[in-house]
Amino acid sequence: KRPVSMAGSSGSRYIPPPGFVHAELLPGRTVRVRMVTPGFLSWAPGSHFLINIPAISSFTSHPFTVASVCDSKACESGRVLVFFIRAKKGWTKDLWDTVALMAGRGLKLPPGDSLPPGTYPPPRGVLMRGFVDGPFGSSRRAKWGDYSTVLLVAGGSGVSFALSVLEYLCLCMAGRDGRQLGGRAGGCGKPKFKTTRVRFVWLVREFGTSLGKFVRPQ
Repeated sequence: KRPVSMAGSSGSRYIPPPGFVHAELLPGRTVRVRMVTPGFLSWAPGSHFLINIPAISSFTSHPFTVASVCDSKACESGRVLVFFIRAKKGWTKDLWDTVALMAGRGLKLPPGDSLPPGTYPPPRGVLMRGFVDGPFGSSRRAKWGDYSTVLLVAGGSGVSFALSVLEYLCLCMAGRDGRQLGGRAGGCGKPKFKTTRVRFVWLVREFGTSLGKFVRPQ
């Protein structure tokens, strides 16, 4: 059986096995959480999901906006959900502390957990069992392609919403059909799609925050 992985434009990117989340520490006390959906789940840009990670809390789920686009061609076993979770207090602080403690001890999995046969741990970050419920809410009604220029403005961890819309528009401008990306039908060359320019403004407190979030995981 082939290991769980996906080839990307920048080389091989690690994809966590089903039922696990891949968590990495980023600058600005932010945790990048990635997981593969159970089956071919669809969501629109700007949707949010309820995340449950038993190693953090067995009985509570917390809502987070997805930063990735729903690409029907991205992964054979499902679709990749990406979240940027900033540690403040409560559950988010516990998540940061748990990932930091595991990474400091050189652990890839919580004690007692094991990987499914044919899969392997990530080169960076840690794996924990995780579940999602959703999607909830979205900007599906927004007719992004009706305007020649789109301006996206985000601050801090609010970039998750803007990133999903940015990726959606860029893929549509590159010729993809919005129906394959969780949105409306249309794309570059289609009569109703007019967008030719996207301006992206992200306000951050630290320069290193932006660098850490835009580096593609390997």
